Amino acid sequence: MNGRLSRRVTFVITDPHGPPSFGLAHARASGICDHAQGRNGAGGVMMTDLDATDFAVVVYREDDRWEAEVLPVALTRDLDGLVHALRQQPSMGGTIGLVAVGDDFFVAIRVLGDEVMVFLSDVTASVDWPLAGQVLEHLDIPIPEEEELDQVLPVGDMSVFADLGLDEMELGAISGDLDLYPDEMLLSIAERVGFGRPFERALDTIG
Repeated sequence: MNGRLSRRVTFVITDPHGPPSFGLAHARASGICDHAQGRNGAGGVMMTDLDATDFAVVVYREDDRWEAEVLPVALTRDLDGLVHALRQQPSMGGTIGLVAVGDDFFVAIRVLGDEVMVFLSDVTASVDWPLAGQVLEHLDIPIPEEEELDQVLPVGDMSVFADLGLDEMELGAISGDLDLYPDEMLLSIAERVGFGRPFERALDTIG
């Protein structure tokens, strides 16, 4: 389990309206997965530097088939920029954004017209990571207090992929699997929804 701590997963649902690539695995094996730290405005620690395993991918349908492309890595810390990038990509049935930040968490976004659905795999990541904090702000959910950080909780729109065949419980089970890294969780989601191959091809272009 790669030294990960055990965690209890509880599901938090909000209203939507209100195998990893060689490059990723090699980065882990080389010991270059640690993120540098900075200070946030509240005096706490805020992770800011980009990591070799961070990525953002846009997934969309074109000519009735799934396509996936890597987005600029800077979008792994900019929710507004990510949503803007997704809106620029025409797609039948909306556009999907999948972001993995190191070994820590992932974010799934789906843009359907004016509707933006967002899912965060670990609410406690909002204490350390800009993107996770921005997700909570978007969802109008407070950042957890220190005494609440012993539980890793997914938060956001658990039904983000429900109409594509991945229901809330299955998404919760994937995000709570202690044996998977964030990129592996996203690959499981991609395979379950039906765009596993395009997603893998996109990841193969990283590193």
